[in-house]
Formats: sequence, C-alpha cells, structure tokens
Amino acid sequence: MKTRLSLGIVVMMAISAAGCTALFPKTAPPVYFQIQAPDASAWACAERKVEPLRVWPLDGAAPYDRNELVLVTAPHTVQLSSRYRWISTPGDMLGQIIVETASQLRAFSIVNVPGSPGLIPELHLGGRIRELAFHLSQAQAQAVLDVRIIVWREAKPKKLVFQKTYRVTEAVSADASPEELTEAMNRAAAQWIQELMNDLCQASLDTAS
Repeated sequence: MKTRLSLGIVVMMAISAAGCTALFPKTAPPVYFQIQAPDASAWACAERKVEPLRVWPLDGAAPYDRNELVLVTAPHTVQLSSRYRWISTPGDMLGQIIVETASQLRAFSIVNVPGSPGLIPELHLGGRIRELAFHLSQAQAQAVLDVRIIVWREAKPKKLVFQKTYRVTEAVSADASPEELTEAMNRAAAQWIQELMNDLCQASLDTAS
C-alpha cells in the first residue's frame, strides 16, 4: 500500500513539473544594453543660449520604436533580436542623451522635458530616428545611427529654426560580440551628440538653417 501511495505521489509531482515547464519554459533570459551620454566635460559651446529648451523623446520609425536590437543581414532584410534588447526605446535613450549633454555644456539656460514643472519654454527640440541598427556581413559589422533633428519655436504660427539629418557609422569586426556591437553604437552616439551640440551652439535658432 505504501509503495502504491509513494508511486502515486511521484507521478503527481512529475505531472506538476511538466505543467510548470510548459508555463515557464527554461529559455535564456533577455540581456539589456544602454546607450549613454558621453563625458562632455572637455567640450566647448561656442555660444550659450540665454533661453530654456524643452527636449522631446525622439520618434522612431518602425522597427526603431521597439527596444529589441535590430540586425540588418542583407539588403531589405531586417531581424529583431529575440534575446538582446535596449533598456528603453532608442527614442527615449537618445532624448535623454540630449538632455544630459546640453545640461552638462550649459548650452541653454534650462533644459527640461515634457511634464517638467514651471514655465514651458518657447524653444523645443524633437526629431525622428530613421535607423539605429547593426549591419552584419561576412566582411565586417557596422553600428549605424541615422537621426533627423528639428528645433522649433512654439509661436503662432510655429516657427522651424533648425533642421539637420545626422548619419554616423562605426565599424567593428564581423565576429563582434553583442557587447562589442553595443559599444560601437555608444561610440556612434557620442560622435552624433558632439556634432549636434556643436551645431546648436553655433546656430542662431531664430531662422531655419
């Protein structure tokens, strides 16, 4: 009798374990990466603006509105990584980089984001990510960052005062690891934000450039 009871318990435990495995498959957990603002302490701003700036998260054209790493393996062939992801959407990360870098450089009197308390600035910055991907081939891999930035004044009517498209590539070896690929994207983002800050510091922001 005890043998039958023990056998029944073992069978029930096996069934229960099988059910748990189906509900929670043992797959590799996602790995998250981040694009961070570079150290801009040694950079210079040609002409600091005496007015505040509001920075909006950048829009992302699909599939750059998601946080999966985007891989381009052939012309017109895009894959989304099932495991490797950004910690946030590319638009949120790049928007935060603009806020942090402009604040560090003191390029504007105040740099804030939507929802910040206090007066809403007249000057606004936004944009669109046209590409943020890794191009993979047998010869090499590339981190590609393509972003269009606009600055406008919230007047009546709205007035566009700055617009420019930036495209930066950073090459790595064809067998680069995910860590090396995302480091390459961080270098590309650092080059982009330095060029953008130089442009904003030199622009009058009174008429479209």
